Amino acid sequence: MLSIRQANDLETLADECIKIYQQNNPSVFANSFVIVPNLSVADWLEQRFAQQQGIAARMRYLLWREYAHQAQEALFRAQYPTKTLPPPLSNAMMRWQLFAYLLNEAQNIVQDEQHALHPALQALFNGLGRQAALSDTQIQRLWAYAEETAKIFNDYLAMRPQWLDDFVQHSSLDLADFADAEAIAAMPEWLRAHYQQVLQAQAFLWKKCFVDTAKQHAELTQAFIAAAQEQRLPAHILTEQLFIFMPRDVDQSMLDFLQALGRSRDVYVFLYGVSNQRLSDIVDSHWLRHLSVQQQEEQHLSSGHDLFSRFGKQERQRFKLLEANQLAEQIDYLQSPESQSAHLLGQLQDDIRRLDDAISLNPNPSPEDDSLKIHGCHGLLRQLEVLRGEIVRWLNADSSRRLDDIVILLPDVAAHQDALRAVFPQQGSYDGYTLPTRLTGINTAAVENLWQALSGIYTLADSDFSFPAVKQWLLLPDNCAAYELSHEDMLYWLDKLAQAGFRRGFDEAHLQETLSDKDYRFSFCYALDRLVTGYAMPTVPLYAGQVAPDSTINNQAFAALNALCRFAEEIHAIRAGKDERINPCDGLKKLEEHLHKRYAHAFDNSAYQAIDKHIQHMKSQLISEAARTLPDLPFKFILRTVAESLSGMQISAEPSGVITIAQLNALQALPYRLIVFLGAENGAFPTPVQDRRYNLLDIASPQLGDRSRRNEDLAAFLHCLCAAKDACWLFYTAVDPIDGEARIPPAPIQELLNYLSENQVPQAHIHIAHSADPFHPEQEKGKAAAPLWQELQHILLQEKSLDAHSWLDFTHYDFSCLPSIAAENKINTRHSLDFQRIVKALQKPLNHYLREQNIRLPSVQHQDLGREPLFLDSLEQWQLRHRLIHSEDSPENRDIIAALPILPIGRMARAEHRQTQAQIAQRKAALFTAAAATTADNPVRTQECSCADISIAAALPVHADQAWLRLLAGKSKAKYWLEAWLWHLLWQSSHDIPLTQKGVCYVNFSDDKKDEGMTLRLEAMPQAQAQEILAQWLKVYHSMSVQPWLWSPESAEAVVNKPDKPIVQTVQKYLNYEEKNAWEFLFHDTDTASLTEALNQSWSIAKTLYQSLFEIVKKQI
Repeated sequence: MLSIRQANDLETLADECIKIYQQNNPSVFANSFVIVPNLSVADWLEQRFAQQQGIAARMRYLLWREYAHQAQEALFRAQYPTKTLPPPLSNAMMRWQLFAYLLNEAQNIVQDEQHALHPALQALFNGLGRQAALSDTQIQRLWAYAEETAKIFNDYLAMRPQWLDDFVQHSSLDLADFADAEAIAAMPEWLRAHYQQVLQAQAFLWKKCFVDTAKQHAELTQAFIAAAQEQRLPAHILTEQLFIFMPRDVDQSMLDFLQALGRSRDVYVFLYGVSNQRLSDIVDSHWLRHLSVQQQEEQHLSSGHDLFSRFGKQERQRFKLLEANQLAEQIDYLQSPESQSAHLLGQLQDDIRRLDDAISLNPNPSPEDDSLKIHGCHGLLRQLEVLRGEIVRWLNADSSRRLDDIVILLPDVAAHQDALRAVFPQQGSYDGYTLPTRLTGINTAAVENLWQALSGIYTLADSDFSFPAVKQWLLLPDNCAAYELSHEDMLYWLDKLAQAGFRRGFDEAHLQETLSDKDYRFSFCYALDRLVTGYAMPTVPLYAGQVAPDSTINNQAFAALNALCRFAEEIHAIRAGKDERINPCDGLKKLEEHLHKRYAHAFDNSAYQAIDKHIQHMKSQLISEAARTLPDLPFKFILRTVAESLSGMQISAEPSGVITIAQLNALQALPYRLIVFLGAENGAFPTPVQDRRYNLLDIASPQLGDRSRRNEDLAAFLHCLCAAKDACWLFYTAVDPIDGEARIPPAPIQELLNYLSENQVPQAHIHIAHSADPFHPEQEKGKAAAPLWQELQHILLQEKSLDAHSWLDFTHYDFSCLPSIAAENKINTRHSLDFQRIVKALQKPLNHYLREQNIRLPSVQHQDLGREPLFLDSLEQWQLRHRLIHSEDSPENRDIIAALPILPIGRMARAEHRQTQAQIAQRKAALFTAAAATTADNPVRTQECSCADISIAAALPVHADQAWLRLLAGKSKAKYWLEAWLWHLLWQSSHDIPLTQKGVCYVNFSDDKKDEGMTLRLEAMPQAQAQEILAQWLKVYHSMSVQPWLWSPESAEAVVNKPDKPIVQTVQKYLNYEEKNAWEFLFHDTDTASLTEALNQSWSIAKTLYQSLFEIVKKQI
C-alpha cells in the first residue's frame, strides 16, 4: 500500500518514519531501503535514527534514480543471467556516447549540407577551418555541445518523455507540436527557424544514439512493475517496506513507479511542506492582484500568505501533481508540537504555516529580539566578518547554545570558498574569537591541492614553463612530499634556480618554439645545469664551453639536486609525447598509474582516495558500445574532463559537530537553532533564467512536475525562514566594495522587507547597515568589534595622539665623542663593523631604520621572473658593469660572462656585452689619464682599521703613499659620490704619515652622456681631519638605528641646489623609490609643519656633513 505523510516540521516527520520502521522491523539487523533527496538528508536522518533507537545498522540510503537502477538491474540479472544489461541513461553516459558519435562523424557532417546536424556543427567550427584531424579547440567545442545536449535529454526524460517517443515515431516534426502557441507567435522568423533546426538535430541524435537503449529501459521498467505487482521480486531486490523520505523532484514517472509498487509492498512517502493547508486554490499574490474580486471569487482563488504565495511555488506544484493522480486526499498530515513563540521569527513562521495573512506580528518587537535580522554589508568578506561577531554575541547570550546549532548557507559555496576558508578557518582562530567550522558539500582543500599536484605537471609541460608557475606547482605540499623535500628546502632551491638565471622555458628545444635565437641561458635546464656543475665541479670556469657553474652550492645539496633532476626527467618525458593522442580509457589508466606511483605517500589520505575513486568512476562511464569507439584524444582534454567532473562530484554535506557551512539547497529544511543565509546578490539570486535557445522546454507550455531552478532557490529561501528554531539572519551586499555604489537587496529579501514594513514592523529593528571597516566600533550598544579589530582601532587612535615633535627632535646629536658606539664595540670586540654595510645604510637611511625596527615594506620587483630580459634595466646594467670591472678582459672571461644570465636574451646579449666592455675600457683610459698613470699598481686587500676606538673591516689600498684608482659601476649621482667620499675618508684616516707623502684618490663614475665617464679627484688630508669627519658620519649611522635620519644624499643635494624651495616638498621630490616608500610609511600622518621643523632642525647637521663633499663635486663635476 502507498502511504503518504506530511509535516511542516522535519523532526516530526523523521520521528514518524522511525516509528513506522520500528513497528514493522522488530530486528535492528533487518535490511531497509530509505530513499533520500541527497546525501546531507541521509546523514541527518541516520543520526536521528541512531539517537532514537540507539543503532542505525543495515539502513541503506539511496537516491531515487540509484535505487530504481539497482533494483531493475538485480531483476534483470536474475531473469537473464547471460544477457548484457543496457547502460543507464545517465547524464554522464549520454554525454560520452554523444561525444563519441560527434567525434567520429564530425567531418562527414560538416561536408554534408543536408545533414540534420550540419547547421549546429557548422556554427561550432566557424572560423576554425577544415583540417585532416580535429583541433583541440574543435574537440572542446564538441564536448561542450555533447554535454549540453545530454543535459537536455535528461530533462526530457524526466519532464517530457512523450517527446522522445515522438522523435522515434515521426519522421517529420513540427515545432508547433512541442512549443507553446503564444511563444511561437511572438518569435521572429529567424528564431522560429532556429528552434525548428534544434528540434530536428535533437530528434536525429536521440534516434541515432539512444533509441535502442531507451527501448530496453522502457521494457525493463515495465517488467519490473509487472514483477512487483505479481510479487515476483526477490527479497534482496525489494524489501517488504520502502521509505521515501523528503522527496523534492516528484514527477509523473516517479509516482507511476511508486503506485505500482504500492500494490504489493508497503511504500511510505514522507513529504516535508511548509504548510499543511490545502494548496490547490493558492496562487501568486502578485498575479492575483491583476484579477478582479469577482474573478477571484468565481475561481475560488486565494494567495494565502503573501510570502508563501511568492516563494512556495514548488510545493504548490507538487500538491497539484498529487491531486491530479488522486493522491492528495490520501495525505496524512502530521501535527507538529504547538509553539507559542514570542519572538518575531516564530510569529512569522506561524502565519506562514497557517497560510494566514492576519496581522499577528508584533509591531514593537523587543530590542533584544534578534530572531530575524537582515544585514547589509560591503561585500561578502565584510558579511563574514560581521557574522563572526554576531555569532559570538548569540552564543554568549544563552549557555545552552552550541556551535553545532548553527548553519551558514550560501547559494554557491565553491565560488566563495577562498573567502570562507580565510575568515572561517577550520581551526576557528581568526580575529580573537575561536569558532571552528567545517566547509561541506565541496571538495576539500586537500583534494584540490592533490589534484593540482597530479595534473599540474602536464599543464606545466604544455605551457611556457615560467618560473612563477613552476614555483607555485613545486611548492604544493604533496609535491614537496613526493620529492622528499621540506617546504623550506624546496623554496630555497627554487630561489637558487632563479639566481642561476631561470626565467622561462624548459630547455633549448622548448625555447625554439617561441624564439629564433638559440640562447637558452634563462631556461630551467640551463639553470639546473649550473647548479649541478657547481656541486660536482665548482672550480671549473666553464663546463663544456657552455655552462658557467654556480660555485655557491654546498656539499649538502645532493638530495635537492637529485629531486630537481627527477622533475626535469619527468617533464622531458611528458614533452616528448605531448602531441600524441591517446584513447580515453588509456589516458585515465595513465593518470591512475601516475597517482599511484608519484603520490603513494598520500595513499591513506581521504584526498587520495577521493581522486582515485573518481578516476575509477570515470572509467566505468566509458562502458557503452559507442563510447568504446572513441578515437584517440589529446591528453590535456582528458585532464580537463576529469577536473570538471571532479569539481562537480557530489560530496556529503552532513552536519559536522561544529559550525556547518554548506550549499543552500544541500541542507534545505534541516532544523537548526540559528540559520544564516549570506552571499545573496541582486541579479544572481534566485538563479536567473538562462536564455540558452537549445532547450525546447524553455518555449513549451508548462506542465505539472516541471522543474525550475528559480523556484527551487525560492523554496530553499522559504525553508531558511521556516526551519530556523531560534533565529534566521540574512546577509546581502548593500554597497559594492569596489566602486562604493549602493546595491539593492536581492528580490526575495526585498519582498520580505516590504512584507514586514506593510505589517508595521520597524525597519530599523530588522534592517541593519554596517560600516565598511571591521575595526570601526559598531554603532549599536553592546556590539563591540572582535578583539583583533579593537586592537587595530586602539593603535590607530593612539597613532593620531602621538606628538610628532617627540621623535623628530635632532638636538641631541653630539659629535664631540662617540660613547655609545665605543661602548658597543667594547662589549663585542671580536667583531668588526663592515664598512660596506655602513655605506649602504647612509645611502638609504630610512630603509636602514625600518630594517633595524624589523619592519619590511614590499620590495619593488625590478624584473619579471616569468620572462627573460630583452634589455637590461638600471640595476642589471649596474650588475653587468660591476662584473666586468672586477674581472679581467680576456677571451676566457668573455666566454664566461656570455654564458651567465646577466646579459639580455638573444643577439642583444652580444651587443650589450661589447658596448659595456668598450665603455669600461674608455673609462679606464680616462682614469689613467687623469691620474697620469699607465696602470693601477696599488693593490687592495681587506684590512682592520680604527676610528675613535671602533674597529672597521674594509678593503683598502696597501700603499698609502700611492694613488688609489677606482672604477665604480655606479653613475655620477649623489649616493655614489657619498660612497666614494666615505671610502676616501676611511683610507685617509687609516694611515698616519705626512700629508705630502699621502696618495690621492681618483674615482671614475659611469655616465650615460660620456663613454669615458666622469672622474672625481679626492685630495689627501691629515689623518686627524679625516677621522673627525668620518666620526661624525659614524655617529649618524649609530643613531639611525633608533631614530630616522631624514637626509639621503639625493635630498641633501636637492636642498643645496634649490635653497629657496620649500624644504619638505624638495626632500620628498628627490627621494629615490625605496626611500619614498619608507618616507610615506613613516610620515603619512605627520603634518607639514612638524616635518618642516624637523628638517630645518637637522639640516644644520646634514649641511655640515655634506658640505665638503658637495664643494669638491661642484668644482670638478
